[in-house]
Amino acid sequence: MATEQGSFLGVGAALPTLDQTRVWPFVPRVRVGDRVGPGDVIGTTEERPGLEHRILVPPDVSGVVAAIDAGDFNVSQTVCRLEDGTKLRMAQRWPVRIPRPVSRWLGGDRPFVTGQRVFDLLFPVAEGGAVAVPGGSAPARP
Repeated sequence: MATEQGSFLGVGAALPTLDQTRVWPFVPRVRVGDRVGPGDVIGTTEERPGLEHRILVPPDVSGVVAAIDAGDFNVSQTVCRLEDGTKLRMAQRWPVRIPRPVSRWLGGDRPFVTGQRVFDLLFPVAEGGAVAVPGGSAPARP
């Protein structure tokens, strides 16, 4: 891609983020007949010891599991099939602007206390809230 695009990617350029040939062990978490929806965990894989990835149902997919397999798969192989024929792979596209489903939102009535005084005093945030902490910019050298 660097030979075609140069040092920087152009608008609309897409590269695979995962090695398409590597295989990972897939362990199902659902059974045939289970109903699944966006964000549900259909299985897990261990990238390396202690690092477990959950394989989720994509945002626009729901249905009843017709078939699910255990074993070693690469990211482009089908690990689960729904009754309507939808195939689920170990990797899927989830648009950035579609939030991941959550079971419940935390209310903004309790402070999130980190124990670091500088954060708790200068950048207070409620539990479940979002915050950006500025930092790390050093002055330019003359």
